[in-house]
Amino acid sequence: MILNRRSLMDKIILKLNENWFEYRGVKHVYAAPMTLGEYNKYRGWDIPENEDPNKSGYLVEYTDGGPPNHPDHRGYVSWSPAEVFANSYQRSGTPKDRLRVEQAELLERISKAQAFINKGKPDFLSNEAWGLLLDQVAIQNQEYEILCKRYKLM
Repeated sequence: MILNRRSLMDKIILKLNENWFEYRGVKHVYAAPMTLGEYNKYRGWDIPENEDPNKSGYLVEYTDGGPPNHPDHRGYVSWSPAEVFANSYQRSGTPKDRLRVEQAELLERISKAQAFINKGKPDFLSNEAWGLLLDQVAIQNQEYEILCKRYKLM
């Protein structure tokens, strides 16, 4: 039996959806502002006609992302559009930068936990687990206050 193209695509999409899971990654990178045109020139490539050479972004070097692919770098380099980069990375070169990142990450965890708590105790959690969650969020709020005070003192 020969499947038509639509039926085949439906099967591929279904298989993808069955194996599609959420992941959160953490990468340590070095980056410098660079347009797409500058990046292509840096790599010795011609920019495709359908691409905007003035599109803002970053040259990104992954210190843990595979073997070097450019003679001037020790890690794997690529280009990232500015908006994608801004949503993925935060500057962390100084102690104050790292403290700001820690604050943001903790605030995100507190916000997600608080949104979960606001829905009420779900059936799959025991009373003890629910109580521990409430304790955890209270302690995280205390930690966040401490991080804010430390940040102001820097």
